[in-house]
Amino acid sequence: MKKFFAFLAVLGILSLACQTLMPTPAVPVTETLPPVEVNTSIETKLEELGGTPCAEQPDMTCVTIQVPLNHFDTANTETIDVVFAVLPAFGERYGMYVQASPGGPGGEGISSAYTDYFSDSILEHYDIVYYDQRGIGLSNPLECPVTHEADFLSYLTGTDDAGEEGADTSEEQTALVEDTRKYIADCVAEIGIDPAKLAFFGTTQVAEDIESFRATIGDEKFWMYGVSYGTAVAQTYAYAHPDRLAGLVLDGTINMTLKGEEGLHGQEVAFEKVLLAVLNACNDDIACAADMGGKDAVAVYDDLATKLADKPIDYEYPLASGETVKGKFTFNQLEYTASSQMYSLVGRMTFLKALAATQQGDFIPMMRLMYNNTNIDPATFDYLGDPTFSDTMLLGVYCTDDQFLQRDSGRAHRAVH
Repeated sequence: MKKFFAFLAVLGILSLACQTLMPTPAVPVTETLPPVEVNTSIETKLEELGGTPCAEQPDMTCVTIQVPLNHFDTANTETIDVVFAVLPAFGERYGMYVQASPGGPGGEGISSAYTDYFSDSILEHYDIVYYDQRGIGLSNPLECPVTHEADFLSYLTGTDDAGEEGADTSEEQTALVEDTRKYIADCVAEIGIDPAKLAFFGTTQVAEDIESFRATIGDEKFWMYGVSYGTAVAQTYAYAHPDRLAGLVLDGTINMTLKGEEGLHGQEVAFEKVLLAVLNACNDDIACAADMGGKDAVAVYDDLATKLADKPIDYEYPLASGETVKGKFTFNQLEYTASSQMYSLVGRMTFLKALAATQQGDFIPMMRLMYNNTNIDPATFDYLGDPTFSDTMLLGVYCTDDQFLQRDSGRAHRAVH
């Protein structure tokens, strides 16, 4: 079965970009803090900090704290603002429960905050805290949307006429390096930032921002929950400040010992394993197998991928206006859509239905999934983006945290040993 190459395209960008953005590892400058009691009420402190209702989460109070641009260099006096959102406990306060939950990296924390899944016993005694990490959302956002759109659309519409899918020839690899250099130059220019400062937007700095918030509130310890990329933040904080955690919960834990390309390759392999499991589960289901026309679902996917690798498939897509638009479905669009649909039970189910429909020559369900997952406007094929996710910071944090294709790898993945 053909492999996922969306990650390889990202890897090509990261492998070159990260070489100039990797900061020198350092030990954070900290003071020995005297033991402090947990504040009996946080509302007064939030008011002192100028807290106001969050625009997108009016039940929460947003506060802005000023933190060093570089926590590890006391001679650097430049600062940036980072925003935290707090839902105070409604009963006797036991402390804070910080949610390191944004996906990516690149996901906003505050706009995506939710508390419905917390039990009343937690909400009664713990302040629920979300944040937009530096460079994202309300916290000094760094964006190059024009550059990203051009690059992403080129990937979605591009075809590979040389060798196998992916940059497997020397000519393709040379072109990828040149394209990556242009992407970096264009993105940095669009942001309007000194590229040297991008090294201060990685996970180690984010962890210190959380420590600054803890110190500002005045609690001796707090609980932290990390999921997906948030587990990198949580592990980094735990490594630097183990004495400040009352407890730590990790969900979907990232292996912090892997180099950049190892982590991405592991993710690629995992996606393929899930896809194979989903397709084989279809084979074992009478109704799903019938929808595939009695054919092996793995073969159905492979046949479609092979056809698309040879040349794109023309399609017509109906718009809400009653009009239709014509387009070309590419191999890259299939793989991007397939991997995106593997995250949830409903996603996997709808992908199987869309794949089965292609057997009947109906590509509309698959195109609907493609448009939804890529955030593309069907009428114009413009990239709409996700207002709660920073494509720029996805690459920026990867480049700061990780090592890519470097033989001398004395520093462990994401600055954690």
